[in-house]
Amino acid sequence: MNPAVESTLKDVCQSSFETKVGTAKEALSRLARGLHDGGVSNDQIKTLFVLFTRLFVSGDKNCSREEYELFRIVTESNMTYDEFYEMTNGGSDAEFVEHCFEFISILNRDDRIALIIYGACLVSADGVITYPEAELVDRILECKNVQA
Repeated sequence: MNPAVESTLKDVCQSSFETKVGTAKEALSRLARGLHDGGVSNDQIKTLFVLFTRLFVSGDKNCSREEYELFRIVTESNMTYDEFYEMTNGGSDAEFVEHCFEFISILNRDDRIALIIYGACLVSADGVITYPEAELVDRILECKNVQA
């Protein structure tokens, strides 16, 4: 992993839950603007946020209450933990991951960075970024942009 990215992930992990919430909100807002500017509808953006959340939460095959709380606060969702668990279940399925990466590959640099920042806040909500979660972030960074 790139040392700068590793350092950033460490900083995000060590920040307070409240800071992670604020940073995640800002990242999703930036990503939403970028997607909207790219012609993606508001309903499609909401669906993508759910899919990306599913991808990140399932990165280590562990759905924590802290990840749920961060998602709930950032997205102003009223879903229960059990609903969140079901929503994120199966996010490590190879076909699902590949489908997500097909979409990620068309994101521009700014949108990809916003996605990574949101994901880092989400997966570190429980106070730790596991190796599979860090590997997922690294893979997003290295994903070839098909528009390039």
